[in-house]
Amino acid sequence: MTFTEAAVEVLRRAGKPLHYKEIADVALRDNLLSHVGQDPEITMGQRLAAMAKREDDRKVVAVLPEGTFALIEWSVPQEAQVEPVPPPMQPAETGEALYRPREREPRAIHAQARRRLAELQAEHEEGSEEVEAERRRQDQGRKGQRRFPPPAEVVFEALAQRQSGSALSELAADLLRRQLLSDALVRDLPSLVAALLEDNRRRTEAGRKPAFIVDGDRVTLVEFPPASALLEEVRAPHGGARPMGAAQLGAEVRRAVVRALRRRVAELDTGAFENLCAALLEKMGMREVRVAKRSKEGPLYLARQRRGVSDLRVAVKLVRGGREIGRADVQELRKDLAHYSAQMGLVLAPGEAGRDARGEASAAAQAPVALYVGEALPEEMIACRVGVTVESVEVPDLDEAFFAGLSRQREERAGRRDREDRIHEEPAAAASEAR
Repeated sequence: MTFTEAAVEVLRRAGKPLHYKEIADVALRDNLLSHVGQDPEITMGQRLAAMAKREDDRKVVAVLPEGTFALIEWSVPQEAQVEPVPPPMQPAETGEALYRPREREPRAIHAQARRRLAELQAEHEEGSEEVEAERRRQDQGRKGQRRFPPPAEVVFEALAQRQSGSALSELAADLLRRQLLSDALVRDLPSLVAALLEDNRRRTEAGRKPAFIVDGDRVTLVEFPPASALLEEVRAPHGGARPMGAAQLGAEVRRAVVRALRRRVAELDTGAFENLCAALLEKMGMREVRVAKRSKEGPLYLARQRRGVSDLRVAVKLVRGGREIGRADVQELRKDLAHYSAQMGLVLAPGEAGRDARGEASAAAQAPVALYVGEALPEEMIACRVGVTVESVEVPDLDEAFFAGLSRQREERAGRRDREDRIHEEPAAAASEAR
């Protein structure tokens, strides 16, 4: 993910405004960033401040205290929003005596870093292709070799622009012509495929959907983002503000309910949390749910679940509160599986699971452990209709295809009228020539 994409993901998980340093820490901890750089906190603050200043495609706004950002989808009141201030490139002068005197001349490496940072900021704010090309030429001249962006990132952007899959060789040749992919990767397509599959693996480990589908020599996206032309049409000014579509409105409402459910579950006391989990397990098809042992953070449940013609013995570990689930929790549950002769384990917790816990849960040649943690727990509650009510409403939406068809009908009528006029004119012209 880019810095802004990672920031939006972190804020959605947190459900509250965060300082850019906290956002950078969570993004680094969850391995959300595709590239980090020398100072990710400053880079994160600058990228968020630049996005908050945009007029279109703005996803965050700045709020108090300084350096704190919130999602624009949270409908933050205008009086609570402030002017975004990017963090300084260098720490402020304190006036205290330096441990050692300054150099009389600036060090070349510092000057080079400042020029590079200024170029990156200009590229991000203006989106100028000339700035990007100039930066690449300077990199090549300074280091004797060209540095390219991550291959998975450029392939994703290229496929998103095409809105369709493509042959890998053709796509790689086009990216090489645009100086976005190295010649070595173009000649070694298996390495490019390995890079795309590695990106899929990292996304899966982070609990996100894979991006690429590689089928032989053809590559496509699992889910294409909206086409740029459609985005421009949506952003174009109409007679009034265009209402949010039904699908988008439903997705926004679902995300808001998931965040609210997660906060509510994290605030429950031990007894209420146990009752909630017992009700959820019954809705999930568990039978004979009973407490096997208790601990400070929550009990261990044993249950049976019908699979085919046999019963599956399941051990369920409950972890109350918002603490992170680690590798030790999964390992402890596996010990309980062996002790109670259970065949599968579940972890129910409103807190997130760390990368080590996800890796341990999916380890090969081990008893399976399913993690219903973070947003997965409220998602399962919604699917099982536990703690939520569901209403069916009719949501009207603008039929853009209908209005576009009106213009086409006018053009077709004009073309039909021209053809009819030509048909009537041809016999008259033939008769006049005969006379």
